[in-house]
Amino acid sequence: MEPTDLPLGILHEIRAEVRATNARLDRTDDRLDRTLSANGVLIEDMRSQMHLVLEAVITTRTELKAELAALRLEQSERSTLLEGIIRQQAHGARN
Repeated sequence: MEPTDLPLGILHEIRAEVRATNARLDRTDDRLDRTLSANGVLIEDMRSQMHLVLEAVITTRTELKAELAALRLEQSERSTLLEGIIRQQAHGARN
């Protein structure tokens, strides 16, 4: 059966249904475009935030390493001082 063989009422119904389906598809495409755009913005925001977190972690690491080096130096100086005192006392005790 050819489309031209269909009754005119059925052809109008089919055309109306095709137009309605196309309109729904257009609305779906628009929603999908908005969703994709919003997701792109969210992903870019997440990247920016992760960059800030990474910078903070690197800064904290650098500061902690400097503090640890200072503490090691201080501890080494104290140990050297105590060793000197112990040697002096041991030397004094022998004399």
